[in-house]
Amino acid sequence: LLAAGRRRPLEAEDVPALSQEDSAAHTAGLLHAAWEGEVARRGGRDASFFGAAHGAFGRYFWASAGYKLVNDVFIFVNPALINVIVGYINGDASQAGLSRGGAFGCAAAMFLAAEVQSLALGQYFFRGFRLGLRVRAAIGQVVYDKALRMTAEQRACFGVGPIVSYMQIDAAKIADAVPYLHGIWSCLLQLGIATSMLYSVLGPAAFAGLGIMVAMLPLNVWVGKKQAVFTKRIMRARDGRVSLISEVLQGVRMLKLFAWEPPTLAEVRAKRAVELSALTRGALFGTVSTFLWGAAPIFVTVATFALFAAVSPDPLTAPKAFTSLTLFTLMRFPLNSLPNQITRVIDLSVSFRRLTKFLSAEELAPLPLDAPLEQPPALRPPSAAAAALRLSAAPPPVRAAPSSPLEEAQ
Repeated sequence: LLAAGRRRPLEAEDVPALSQEDSAAHTAGLLHAAWEGEVARRGGRDASFFGAAHGAFGRYFWASAGYKLVNDVFIFVNPALINVIVGYINGDASQAGLSRGGAFGCAAAMFLAAEVQSLALGQYFFRGFRLGLRVRAAIGQVVYDKALRMTAEQRACFGVGPIVSYMQIDAAKIADAVPYLHGIWSCLLQLGIATSMLYSVLGPAAFAGLGIMVAMLPLNVWVGKKQAVFTKRIMRARDGRVSLISEVLQGVRMLKLFAWEPPTLAEVRAKRAVELSALTRGALFGTVSTFLWGAAPIFVTVATFALFAAVSPDPLTAPKAFTSLTLFTLMRFPLNSLPNQITRVIDLSVSFRRLTKFLSAEELAPLPLDAPLEQPPALRPPSAAAAALRLSAAPPPVRAAPSSPLEEAQ
C-alpha cells in the first residue's frame, strides 16, 4: 500500500476491504442481540445498556487486559536493574559479586524489558481503539434503528436533538473511553508494586506517600461527584441547543417568510450562552482538579524523603536515591491517571443511563409479515344487459364547432 501510494494517488480499489468483525452491520447485530437478551433476562424496566454492551464486546475487552498486565509488570523491571547497576558502579558491598559481564547483562535486560513493554502497550492500545470504533459504530446504528421503531409519542418526547446527541456525543464519549478503562485496576496495581518496592528501598518512610494517597481518596470521590454534576448540565444544555437548531433548520422557510430571524437568532444565542456557561464552569473545575493531581506526586516525593531523613539511621545513598526517584516517576502516571479514570467512569455512567432510557422506550407493534394475505374477490365479466344499459346511458358524442359558414349550413 505504501509503495502504491508513493507511485500514484491511492484509490478505493487499493485500500483493503474491511474485515467482517469491524463492519457496522456485524457490530450493530451483536449489540442488538445482546440488548434483546438483556431485556429478555431482566425485563424491559430493569434492562441495562452497560450489561448489553458488556455481553456484546466484553470478551474482546477483557482479552486486552493481558497485554496491559504484561506492560505493568515490565515497567518495574528497570527500577530493580537500576538499583543493581548503580550499586555496582558505586562499589556497594551488596553488588560485590556482580561481574562486568553481569552489569552489561543488566543493561541489556533493561533494553529488552523496554522493548517488551513497548510491544505490549502498543498492542493493547491497538485493540482498545479498535474496540472503541466498533462500539461507536454499533451504538449509532442501534440508536438509529430504535428511533425508526419508536412510537410518535415517544419520539416527540425525546426530540430530534437528544437522539442526534445519543448517536454522536454519547457514542463518541464511550468509544473514546474504551481504550482507557483498564487503567482503573492498572493504576492500583502499579501503585501497589511501586509502594512495595519503595518499602524495600526506603523502609517505613515509603508509607508516607501511601498515606497521602489514601488521604486524597475522599477528595477523589468529591471531585468525581462534582464532575458528574457538571457533565449532566453540559449534556442537558447541549441537547436543548441541538434540538432548537434542528427545528430551525427544518422550518427555515417559514422563518424567512415571516421574517423571524432576529427572535430566532436571539433564542439560539441564549441556548448557546447556557451551554457555554456550563462548559466554562466544568473547565474551571477541571483545571483546579488537574492542578491538585499534578501536585500530588511532588507531595508524595517530599513527604517520603523527609520522613526517611527523620527516622532512618542509614544515609541516603546513590542507589536508593536513583531507584526511589525512578519509582516516584513511575508513580506519577497512576497518581495523575486514577482521578481521571474515576471521572471517566462517572461520565460513562451518565451516558449509559441515557442510552438505557432511550432504548427502553415504547416501540411500534411489529407487523405480522408471515401472515397470509387475503385474496381479492375475482372479477366477473359484465352481462349483456349491463353492457346495453351502459351504452344507453352514455352521453351523445360532442361535435366540433364549425370552422366556416358553409359547414354551419350543412
